[in-house]
Amino acid sequence: MKRFLGLLALSSAILLLLAPSHSALAKETAQYRWKMATLAPDGVGWAKHIKSVVLPAIKEATNGNMVIKTYWGGVMGDEEDYIKKMRIGQIQGAGFAGQGTVLVCPEMAVLTLPFLFENYAEVDYIKKMMSPTFDGLMRQNGYFMLFLADQDFDQVLSTKKPIARLEDFKGVRFVEWYGAIEVDLLQTLGAQPIQVSVPEISASLRQGTFDAAIGPSLWVVGAQLHTSIHYINPMKIRYSPSLIAVTMDAWQSLPEEYRKKYFNMRDRVMNEYCARVREDNAKGLEALYSYGVKKVQTSPADLAALKKKTRAVWTHMAGDLYPKELLDEVLAYLEEFRGHGGGKTKATWSGATRAEEKGVTGRLDAGQVRKVQERLKALGYYKAKVDGLMGPGTFWAIQRYQTDKGLPVTGSVDSALLQSLGVH
Repeated sequence: MKRFLGLLALSSAILLLLAPSHSALAKETAQYRWKMATLAPDGVGWAKHIKSVVLPAIKEATNGNMVIKTYWGGVMGDEEDYIKKMRIGQIQGAGFAGQGTVLVCPEMAVLTLPFLFENYAEVDYIKKMMSPTFDGLMRQNGYFMLFLADQDFDQVLSTKKPIARLEDFKGVRFVEWYGAIEVDLLQTLGAQPIQVSVPEISASLRQGTFDAAIGPSLWVVGAQLHTSIHYINPMKIRYSPSLIAVTMDAWQSLPEEYRKKYFNMRDRVMNEYCARVREDNAKGLEALYSYGVKKVQTSPADLAALKKKTRAVWTHMAGDLYPKELLDEVLAYLEEFRGHGGGKTKATWSGATRAEEKGVTGRLDAGQVRKVQERLKALGYYKAKVDGLMGPGTFWAIQRYQTDKGLPVTGSVDSALLQSLGVH
């Protein structure tokens, strides 16, 4: 489904980094050229952050030797079209909002679970600790994560009545655009999800086709819908990421020097950029209040009831959009961050990757890993591409097999695993 341009103008603002520049990035002598696409119209906001933070980093990483041609405003189709065109090499990358991020990498849906995060500090900790996991998942899906940022903590927007308690959701017609998790969330809350095509959203809102939506405040500001949206509840019902992805072929075509330089500065650039974007999000929310949109507040008791009711959504999608092991990894790190103790009961892919980077474990033989993947795939444990790379999908498949067979649960290719699988 095509994404609402007003919404993407918010979350895809990061794509201004792909805009043609008069700097060294646009010199005709550049050896490397990418074509990128986005639904965001040329000239959307936050350009000052891109120009002051991101563009200098891209220029520095590539020694000014990259030209990026951007197709703005949906001229290359919608986000599903972008994925198809990336697969056939027509474009090298694209920018995606929250749901588009899930289209690129379905496992990323775990970040959008209802009430998973309480604040941005938790989001940042998960990004930091699980960066190897997210990079591995993107690689398994055929992409490099050029930039992972925020759409926002989405709010509950309503036209007719304030929505603050569990019973307030019952029977309310919500626009549905975000995919399976949103449908499950709304149905769990007793609401009625209604899928509306993008061109019809604004008209449907004014005609009363639906009464509420889950989305970021800057969508309301950008689409000038503050005269129709009368109530906003900033209950942090859902965190939404945004993403710029390029194909692995495009990424690997760059010199190793460029890739290493950009990868080493990516976290710093992302953190600085996100800090400025979050400030803009907060200003957008305050602007809506100043326009007369009423702020709805949920009591701690009612918030606890909503969280308890929607917790089932977390497990409903496990094994479908994302593996249970990925959810367990996120929850373990959140528990660690919140300081409740307990820690991780099993090694995580992120932890295993950092251990390998520090030389704690030896380098794996690609041929041996491929044989393990083939055996696990034949047995139904591994579902990704057989590539000989020790990614998170392989790690979790090994863990499941080891658990079922009573082997030490390490997630690694060790002698006990090889013997059990009959791999030599």
